[in-house]
Amino acid sequence: MEKINRIQRIGYACINLSVEPKKFRTTTLSWLNRQSQKVAEQRLYEIYKNNLEYLYNIIDYNIHHNIWAYRISSSLFPMADHPNYSHYFNKWVKSNPRSLNVLRESVKKYLDNNGRLEIHPGAFCVISSCRESVRTSSISYLEFQASILNLLNIPQNYDCPITLHISNGKNGYNHVDYVKKSLSDLSFSVISRLSFENEDANYWTVSNIRKHFPNTPVIFDTLHESCNPDGRKLHIVVEDVKSSWGETKPLMHYSEGINGEKDRRHSDYIKNYPSEYLDWADVIVEAKKKNLAILNCFK
Repeated sequence: MEKINRIQRIGYACINLSVEPKKFRTTTLSWLNRQSQKVAEQRLYEIYKNNLEYLYNIIDYNIHHNIWAYRISSSLFPMADHPNYSHYFNKWVKSNPRSLNVLRESVKKYLDNNGRLEIHPGAFCVISSCRESVRTSSISYLEFQASILNLLNIPQNYDCPITLHISNGKNGYNHVDYVKKSLSDLSFSVISRLSFENEDANYWTVSNIRKHFPNTPVIFDTLHESCNPDGRKLHIVVEDVKSSWGETKPLMHYSEGINGEKDRRHSDYIKNYPSEYLDWADVIVEAKKKNLAILNCFK
């Protein structure tokens, strides 16, 4: 496979299969609710410590392996945004300034060396919902994710996008006003980072995102484009994506289907080097083998 040069940024999402601890830990609301306050607090503190250490080790690994694009897990601090448990997180933050400063310094080193970060909230975060309660909880979650980026001193700009699916399937057009209402309720901390991703089915292609939300950068996903074509020639789609980012270099997702370009399931590794995209974008590779899927791209 062709090797990249230093100014090209290509990376992976969330999990690293080569460092300790082995994974980001999490918990469930139902489990916490069954425990005493002392047990719940202790479990959350153990998880936060584990996840902080894991993220630090991942960033250190990326620096030493010349990997300059990386997606931070949106599950770094589980339940920290929940009204019944957020006070534990706030207490933990105040009690661990040294550990947080070590991570901040690591993040700063990564960014100072031209690294690029992203965060990608899950499918449950739906600002297009017709249900006000869902939109409200989704907005709160986005604000929380932005607060974590702020906690790590990550700048409030599109160099570290918060990538979101608009969703609501075939009826996407009917939900445009709900999205606009949600956008009007978001803080600058979110809006200054927010990007929309083209989806693998239904309404939200690049052209439809651009038509309704011309001021929001588009994260271009190659597999989604294959499964749900925009309807225009690829070079026109690419130019539209590029223009959505203004002066910021675009960030995009590259993946390959297990059984071909119409298979939505991500392959373990990538067979094709995404050189045509690295000419104009930074690339997050979405493959099941995570960092191992891209190691042979690097010198």
